[in-house]
Amino acid sequence: LDRQKQAQRKTPRFLGLQMTDEPLEAVRVEGNTTIPEHAILSLVGTQAGRPAYQDQVAEDVRTLMNRRWFSDVKPLVRTSADTQQPVLVFRVVEKPVVGKVEFRGNKKFKTKKLLAETGLTPGRSPFDVNANKACVRRIERMYRDKGYRDVAVTLRSGSNPEDRDVVFEIIEGDKLQVDGFQFVGNRFVSAGVLKTKLQTSKSFLRLPIGGQYDPESLEGDEVALATYYRNLGFFDVEVKAEPLKARNSGSIKVRYTITEGPRYRVRSVKFLGNEVFGDGELRGPLVVRPGRYFLAREVQKDVQAIMDKYDATGRPYTKVDFKPDFTTTPGEFDLVYTIDEDIVRYIGKINIHIRGDDPHTRETVARNIVTRHVKPGELARAENIRRATTALRGSRFFDRADPAVVNVRPNDGRDYMAPSLARAQDGPDAAPREEKTSFKFGHSVLPTAAPPVNFGAGFAPPNAAPALRGGGVPRMQDVPLNRGTGRDDLDRSTRGWFDALRDPEQSDFAANPAATVRGQSTTYPVQTFGGGPYDPGLTGVRPQSIDAFGQPVPQSFIPGGSPQGDPYGGTLSGQPPGFVDLDIDLTEARTGRFMFGAGVNSDAGVVGQITLEENNFDLFRPPRSWADVRNGRAFRGGGQSFRLEAAPGAQVSRYLVSWQDPFFLNTDYSFGVSGFYYTRFFEDWTEERLGGRVSLGRLINQNWSFGTAIRLERVLVRDILDVPGNEAPQIIADAEGTNFLSTGRVALTYDDRDSSFIPTTGTFAEVSYEQAFGDFVYPRFDAALSRYWTTYQRPDGLGKHTLRLSGKFGYTGDDTPVFERYFAGGFQTFRGFDFRGVSPVEAGRRVGGQFMTLGTLEYMLPVTANDNFKVVGFTDF
Repeated sequence: LDRQKQAQRKTPRFLGLQMTDEPLEAVRVEGNTTIPEHAILSLVGTQAGRPAYQDQVAEDVRTLMNRRWFSDVKPLVRTSADTQQPVLVFRVVEKPVVGKVEFRGNKKFKTKKLLAETGLTPGRSPFDVNANKACVRRIERMYRDKGYRDVAVTLRSGSNPEDRDVVFEIIEGDKLQVDGFQFVGNRFVSAGVLKTKLQTSKSFLRLPIGGQYDPESLEGDEVALATYYRNLGFFDVEVKAEPLKARNSGSIKVRYTITEGPRYRVRSVKFLGNEVFGDGELRGPLVVRPGRYFLAREVQKDVQAIMDKYDATGRPYTKVDFKPDFTTTPGEFDLVYTIDEDIVRYIGKINIHIRGDDPHTRETVARNIVTRHVKPGELARAENIRRATTALRGSRFFDRADPAVVNVRPNDGRDYMAPSLARAQDGPDAAPREEKTSFKFGHSVLPTAAPPVNFGAGFAPPNAAPALRGGGVPRMQDVPLNRGTGRDDLDRSTRGWFDALRDPEQSDFAANPAATVRGQSTTYPVQTFGGGPYDPGLTGVRPQSIDAFGQPVPQSFIPGGSPQGDPYGGTLSGQPPGFVDLDIDLTEARTGRFMFGAGVNSDAGVVGQITLEENNFDLFRPPRSWADVRNGRAFRGGGQSFRLEAAPGAQVSRYLVSWQDPFFLNTDYSFGVSGFYYTRFFEDWTEERLGGRVSLGRLINQNWSFGTAIRLERVLVRDILDVPGNEAPQIIADAEGTNFLSTGRVALTYDDRDSSFIPTTGTFAEVSYEQAFGDFVYPRFDAALSRYWTTYQRPDGLGKHTLRLSGKFGYTGDDTPVFERYFAGGFQTFRGFDFRGVSPVEAGRRVGGQFMTLGTLEYMLPVTANDNFKVVGFTDF
């Protein structure tokens, strides 16, 4: 009785009504036949010794029904005949419950894993015929995922409603594994190349590693091989893939039977829809000529060449599609290019948005990168927009995992012009302009009347498939300006417009809301750049350009101030120009790094390294509070670089601090300062340097750059190897002690390589002149040239063989100290010789030279069909 009273005091009062006035004598279960009472009562919250409450009992009923053990649960309150105390009874109607679960024939998977896969628990899981059949499918899928494609699972028990036991009969079969490929009928393409196009993989050295057989992948192989052949001109190719299984094993060899058919040639090249350029002008730069075999990659290059020709005139939305027009002669067809020309367009506003609630990067950082390629008021060229996109996505300031997206929105320019000119663009019979609503598409605004947006719809990359370029784009109505509109009217209408575009925050110019806009509206789609992989070869190390014609920006758009004469390119007599606005979305990257490590090489020996680096530094943003330090805003966001490095070593040690601004004062010039301490143990002396550099550079255009630098150093030469009978030469003795070295240097660089990592075509050249003054007065002239040729490539454009010829030339004056003379040797200058192993010698000591010529001839070729492994033969001379 005391325990019951104590339990009553601890019992919480539920909000529901009290079903019993007195504590329950017991809680019982009726109707259960297979499920033990204790298992049921373990789920019930109502306990003996406490009154029963409606809310608690209702919760118990819901809990029991959710277990799916019962089809019905009813609570009843009875009075005990012995004690006259209330008793709570849960009357249940059981669902059938699984008795036992058995798996027969399983050898590759344990019973425990199969139970987990099916989810069946003996004595607990409800018996359901449909659920049992679903378990069969799950078991088969698990086996097939592991390569057992011939597995068969049947229900020996559990398929009838009267059953209670579930028994699975499993015939596992062999694990099917692809051990090889066989190609039949391929005469034009080798088997090694065809293997690189397959989706099906082969096992590693016939071991049970990889190579799982999947019939669905064979269908993909057929499509991939047929597409590859068609891109080479075999339009009638047929490919059939069939698996060949070895007897008494799971080994499979896939045989691909290829019927190549004839390879088609181009009989003629035709153009449709071209008005701006004639057939002869378009045909001039094309690679594919009559009589040449069809190659899809060459046609794509020609498509891009045609688009580039239009793009150079400011028509970025020009569409070029091609299709073969087959003739009655087998193996020949006419290549037809269909062109949908655009109007001349100019760059409008450039809107920058850096994602995040509190970005710390200044907007000018992104704008400086973009305006090296595209500027408001310039011709809108897709190539320049692509370069700006690639430069943003390759920048260290912004995240490559969430790449920059550039949305290009066409704009007819009426919002930028005065009402008189906006009205003048409409024809006398133009209908009222239709109002269109817009909706958000990613980060862009797309008119609802526009066709669906495909990547490449206007600015397709060279490797985009023709189908992705979409159909034609509705043309803006070709209506001339009113006769009364002259040059003065145009100047007045646009006088504030270009100023607003160049500096939208400072100008008070705004679009005129009263402008009446009439005529046929444009339905050009919003074009999005971004989303693909970053291509360092598109920009390399030369993202700079003034404009497309080498003119300073901002330009003077008065008549005669532009290389085109009139800023609208002669289009005023016909169609008015259009505009495009750029909406750029960016995500900040993690730009700070702390690194440490160690390495060894044949030139420098063992070297350690500790580096602190911030690639989005801001020298002019010191912390104003501890919060600026905590949230990462202090000294960050200005697009500058700061590096603090310590690299102690056994032979070489270097300590460095540097700061650089690639857009100094928001200009096209770069500026940097650095200080360092360096020490090196040479064979004949020890050298210490303490100094710094100040550099100023400018990227002139996409290929050319210019740089200057001033160097100030204190050079200490000590521990000269000087013993009787083996005295040091005079030039080494003269350098002993402390020397002050100061030089000024100018350099001009040209780079048009297709990639800065492993180039296959192009040229890199640099010439520099350096003048020393102070303790030493001498001139120094250096030149370097590297030229790359592709000597061979497969018809698909891969498998390239590259020839490289490089040369270095240097001359330095008579007063050059020994520590500034030319030396060669080592893996960076002259392979096969020790570091500084190539040098003039005096008294048995290497003293360097005043004149240097070095050359390298290399030939690189792939030894695997996928180009992942290459060898190179070279000679240095």
